[in-house]
Amino acid sequence: MMELIPRLWHFDELRPTVNVYLWCGAAGFTLIDTGCPGDGTRLLQAMTTTGLDPLDIHRIALTHGDYDHAGGLGELYHTLRVPVYCHAEERELIRKPKSRVFQHNWMRHWVDPLLHGLMQVGNQQPIGVEPTHLVADGDMIGGELEVIHTPGHTPGHIALWHKASSVLFSGDACLVRAGRIWDPAGIFTPDLPGARLSIFKLANRVGVELATLASGHSMPVRTGAGTLLRTYAQELYI
Repeated sequence: MMELIPRLWHFDELRPTVNVYLWCGAAGFTLIDTGCPGDGTRLLQAMTTTGLDPLDIHRIALTHGDYDHAGGLGELYHTLRVPVYCHAEERELIRKPKSRVFQHNWMRHWVDPLLHGLMQVGNQQPIGVEPTHLVADGDMIGGELEVIHTPGHTPGHIALWHKASSVLFSGDACLVRAGRIWDPAGIFTPDLPGARLSIFKLANRVGVELATLASGHSMPVRTGAGTLLRTYAQELYI
């Protein structure tokens, strides 16, 4: 677990491609995403090892309901009993982790079995949880994290923007590879045109103010992320 910038920690104890973040704001700690099934315990242990008290977590915010972002929620919720925030469109998937169904036949036949197979790894099963707070575009979590609805990867995907610190928690709205922004993984993104519109929306909403991009996968970008995001948005629509 490492502090990326003041008040923002990245859990690097998890799988190398899955990111979970802890934000310490004016209204206490917000845990952003929860990793895969079985990761909940690892997150709590990492906090304790770092000298942070897991009982100081005030809320959990989920960018979306995929198993690698909400899979550890059940363990954490039953230990911490804190509010859980997500977009209304993700509620059913978080309540019933195996309920995600892709619209396209090829995705339904190939990707669904893959996802369900991954859920079996290590005999860890995601535990469904009823979210306590359903949010929409423009809402605030903890009084300071602005919700930006970014559908495409999933219908209720959200990013969280902390303007005062110029930090964007982008979930799977976009990826970062080789020093540039990319689309979310196409095989897991049923609405790629919608996902690209969401990248464009993020670029317009946060602009060059964005410094730190805390993405759901790949290493976070600590500085200059706004330029990367706007450059890719311009490439999409030139």
